[in-house]
Amino acid sequence: MMMKYFFKLCILLLLVIFNTNSVFAATSFPGLETITWKTGQVIGVSEMKSDPSTFLFEAGTGSRYGHVGLVVVEPDGVFVYEETPPNAQKSKIADFLARTATSTDGKLEATVIEPTLELNPADQEKLIATINEIIQKKTPYNFKIAMNADSMNCSEFVYHAFQSIGRNVGEIEPFSAMNIHAFQGMLMRFLGTGDGLNAQSKIVTPLSVIQSSSMRVVQANLPVDQILSEATILSAWTTEGGLDEFVQMIGLPTSIIEQLKTSASTQPYRPFPPSWRNLECNLVMGGSHEIHSSRNTPMD
Repeated sequence: MMMKYFFKLCILLLLVIFNTNSVFAATSFPGLETITWKTGQVIGVSEMKSDPSTFLFEAGTGSRYGHVGLVVVEPDGVFVYEETPPNAQKSKIADFLARTATSTDGKLEATVIEPTLELNPADQEKLIATINEIIQKKTPYNFKIAMNADSMNCSEFVYHAFQSIGRNVGEIEPFSAMNIHAFQGMLMRFLGTGDGLNAQSKIVTPLSVIQSSSMRVVQANLPVDQILSEATILSAWTTEGGLDEFVQMIGLPTSIIEQLKTSASTQPYRPFPPSWRNLECNLVMGGSHEIHSSRNTPMD
């Protein structure tokens, strides 16, 4: 009898250990309380106040997304692997989400997606090996916007990780696909086009990762399948205080801010791309924004 009890206890313990390596119990992050974290999930977040420069990236993509990270569940906790200045690294999920903005209703401005086709153990192993290799190489953050062989931004990090297991998450697009004329051309004047950037330069954006057709939405506290107008993005930044911090960081005169407000288009700069996912689930849409941690240029 005692031996049978001991055997059952061992089986139970092994099941707990096994599950810890693939999923982790839901954690009390505001607005994300019901999520069971899994290796292979992607988090898209708004970092409005931790990096105000990302306002330019939101305007350029017509979205509230400027940074993404890849979730990995390990025996000692949940981590987010990411490409962020100065180089690729992994962070505890609590530290990652600490950089995320909070909406007026108290929710973290974050969206969590995961592969529609669940990752098998071999997929997980390859994915983790790939991102660990990038981190071990200390691959520097890509401040140049355009894809290049020497550095990587957050979206490229996720894109390459999934490419290693034969999955397409994110989309390579020309720079011209962005809203390069946002705020009647003011965006480009702020941004500049150094380092050989041109209309045909190749980029991968956080929005294209979030809207990947191979992923499904777990929880959306930010708009997902839509292109937002400049006025919508500006309104969120104004209401939540991000615009004031952007102004202070850049040192913009009041006259420029007024120009931003009067030049903001009320219509999305392009239709929602038909190649992106058509949602088959109910989304919790929140009026929010998004972008990424401290950097010297606004692009993520």
